[in-house]
Amino acid sequence: MTKSIDNIEHTLPQVFTPACPMHAPHLLQGRQELLEDIQRTCARIGAGIVLYGDRGVGKTSVAKVAAGMFRGEVFYYSASVDDTFTSVANAILSHFADLQEPVEGGKATSAGTPAESGAGRADRRMTPTPQTIVRRLPKNPTLIVVDDFERISDPRARFAFADLAKKISDSCAQATLLIVGIAENVDDLIEGHQSLRRNVSEMHIPPLTDQDKMNIVRSGAKTLGVEFEPTAVEQIISVAGNSINSVHLLCEGAVRSLLGAMKQGRRSRPVVSLEEVRDSVHHALRANQLQVDRPEETEAARRIAN
Repeated sequence: MTKSIDNIEHTLPQVFTPACPMHAPHLLQGRQELLEDIQRTCARIGAGIVLYGDRGVGKTSVAKVAAGMFRGEVFYYSASVDDTFTSVANAILSHFADLQEPVEGGKATSAGTPAESGAGRADRRMTPTPQTIVRRLPKNPTLIVVDDFERISDPRARFAFADLAKKISDSCAQATLLIVGIAENVDDLIEGHQSLRRNVSEMHIPPLTDQDKMNIVRSGAKTLGVEFEPTAVEQIISVAGNSINSVHLLCEGAVRSLLGAMKQGRRSRPVVSLEEVRDSVHHALRANQLQVDRPEETEAARRIAN
């Protein structure tokens, strides 16, 4: 049964989400095996994970979905350029327990306070070590996610996080440290012990295949109750490049253009054609939202939009 315009319009923001990470396993395509690998690793005592890949391939989405599937306590932190090991560590500690030690110039933040971003909070807090964090971790299964790790540029901080992964392993803590960042290899993200390879699983997120992108379009279309003409799907695949957000952006824009045409009586059936995709590309370029890596991809998008 064809869904009404109102139903499609209401469901659309939950199906194609270009402005935020995916939040449910069924919204991810081509990442099921990776999610299974993360789950298996999280079940090991003292294990750690480094999740890395190019910009736009869905690292944060994978981390968010994995965190949602984790059965235990989860702490998620998105790093900023002014973060240090101390600032992130204090955020971790304040999430798990009250800090009783008085701190010169201020007092500790109570547990449950949302994590601030930036090194400024370190001025009001103790200076923790990796060992401090391990001692204060809960006894139940715990997942600590540090996303956007590449923003932390201080080599000493990167070494400290490597040390934290080693300390978690050495203490056989029921905790997993999941580090997520843009990189070509693990060494670009984290530095430390030669033995770290035994404690940390290196998981690379490859670029989306054309089949992955096609599955994203088809899965979303099925949920919405719309269709995409084959030429429309081909155009989205060619323009989106390796960015999962661009696939969602172009699909969302094309469906919105279709809904506008249906409201105006220019379309009678919920079928996305090449015209709607072109309109979507045009709006994405005008708002500077389309994530493309090479100049020739931008030029190809402009030709399509025109």
